[in-house]
Amino acid sequence: MNVQTRNVEPFFPSRKKPHKSLQYVEDYCRWGISLKGLAEKLGYKTMSGALKFLHKISAALPADSIFEVFQPDSVDIFHADEVESNEKGKSAYRLFVRGGGNCKVVYAWGYSQVRNYLVICSLVKSAIKHNRKNPKIWVTDGLRSYHSALIGQYGKDKVRTVFIGRSSDKDIQWLNAEEKQRVYSISKSGTNLIIYQGLVNKYKVEEIEDSRHYTTTIETVLRLFSEANASCVFIQASEKTLPFTKFSQRFIDATKGDDFIYHFIGHCTNGNTFAEIISRIITRRISWFDETTDSTYSARLIYNLQMIVYNLFNSIGGPGGPSPFEEMGVKLGTHEETWKKILPNK
Repeated sequence: MNVQTRNVEPFFPSRKKPHKSLQYVEDYCRWGISLKGLAEKLGYKTMSGALKFLHKISAALPADSIFEVFQPDSVDIFHADEVESNEKGKSAYRLFVRGGGNCKVVYAWGYSQVRNYLVICSLVKSAIKHNRKNPKIWVTDGLRSYHSALIGQYGKDKVRTVFIGRSSDKDIQWLNAEEKQRVYSISKSGTNLIIYQGLVNKYKVEEIEDSRHYTTTIETVLRLFSEANASCVFIQASEKTLPFTKFSQRFIDATKGDDFIYHFIGHCTNGNTFAEIISRIITRRISWFDETTDSTYSARLIYNLQMIVYNLFNSIGGPGGPSPFEEMGVKLGTHEETWKKILPNK
């Protein structure tokens, strides 16, 4: 159902103009003014009144509706990660999926006190739905639940796993003994690439002249999957950090003709730097969530509202710059016009 056609009750406090009230909400989500300060600006006598107001707005703005209304451009790369914090003596996770390259849109998000298969499955499904197509590459850390969720979504035969900047000397829990023997790793030695096989009993199988750098590495990865039936491939760290933006774009260009999904597993410095950017933004804002996290329900609603405000109104490149949605082809107009599209005031 299109959010623009629904009957929505008024959200705005009496004697306050809509755009002024929601500007304070934006400030709260973006900059972290205190809940007490927000209550005063909105005309509430208590913080609980302001918190209920935030809850009401967030509950009326499911992520599905936001993406249905605005439909930012689709992307070929997703970066998934989570930020962990300790709230009220318990661990909490704010999960997100961000576009790759120049895209700063967060396509899916979730709040949970666990980060298991079911939670991440839901995140994966939401991201694909909001992107309106499957990405070609998923980038995550080594948490097993990410890999399991992608297998659950696409099927084991459709997901090819590539470790970026990782050593192949660690056990991979989701591989059986036979699959561990079909693990291949690529390392740099002078001007050549050295290919090793096996995770447990590792041995050298080939040496290739690295005459075209990224192209040679990509061709080797794809050949190991198609000809050697590799269960996964490690591109091991060299003396330099892999320039992931250029590498991933060339990888997409080289795989346009196949129907596989590529799961890149990397450290933040080797592949998942884009997710790290959002991690830092969220981490800076966790400090004022304590006053709103009396319950998981409350924290989930506030995080939902924060991510919506980030996508719609967070200025890229300084004050006055385009928001993540605007960078991806969405024409928003003024902040007041944008709010009216998603919260019609009657």
